[in-house]
Amino acid sequence: MAVAGRKLRLPLLDREIPLVADEWAKPELGSGCVKITPPTTPTTRGGQRQNLPMVNILNTDGTLNANAGPYAA
Repeated sequence: MAVAGRKLRLPLLDREIPLVADEWAKPELGSGCVKITPPTTPTTRGGQRQNLPMVNILNTDGTLNANAGPYAA
């Protein structure tokens, strides 16, 4: 089902995102699929290993910026 190199569409923002293979995924513990989130969690290392862009959606005051699309404040 999951093949590295494919592109997926993030439906909330209609943004294309890459599907990557990474050592963080552990199929023996479940599906083997892991969502790599923004740079606030341990999975950030996976994003860095895969050279994924770190998209910042926050303003300095904690509100959402233009990268959050229609959810921006």
